[in-house]
Amino acid sequence: MNARDKTPKGDVIIDPPSDTLKKKAPPSKVDLDAALKKAVAAVDKIGLEYPKFLARDCASLRQMTAEFKQTLAKPVMDNIRFLAHDMKGQGGQFGYPLVTAICDSLQKYLAPIEAPDVRTAEIVGIYVDAVLLVESRKMTGEGGEAGKVLLASLSKLSD
Repeated sequence: MNARDKTPKGDVIIDPPSDTLKKKAPPSKVDLDAALKKAVAAVDKIGLEYPKFLARDCASLRQMTAEFKQTLAKPVMDNIRFLAHDMKGQGGQFGYPLVTAICDSLQKYLAPIEAPDVRTAEIVGIYVDAVLLVESRKMTGEGGEAGKVLLASLSKLSD
């Protein structure tokens, strides 16, 4: 518990800005509705290109995984984790929540590992194969029954 207001430890309380702070903020002459429409259009345009970005990232994952299986080098494993983290953030934004779910599990699996071994490389390979499957079959959305089976199978890796 937080002594100040009895909120459970770990919760974040965001206080609204004070009137004094609001008065210090410069007025904006930007049309926020127009700016929002422009931003949404830009994201939509990028979304149309996302399959190309996903294919590029999958090719990188494939190459890094092959290197990792040969070397078991922690820096290579860390690069896989960083790319998985990036892909996690992009997948859901552009209609590939399976990519987000798989990459989230992969990067969480790798995060605590200090000394990767052959089993680590095998599990990385399974996760990467799953991402490659989603990309090659253009499995957008939740992926239907196949997506559920895929995620259920992957969840057993960390048990």
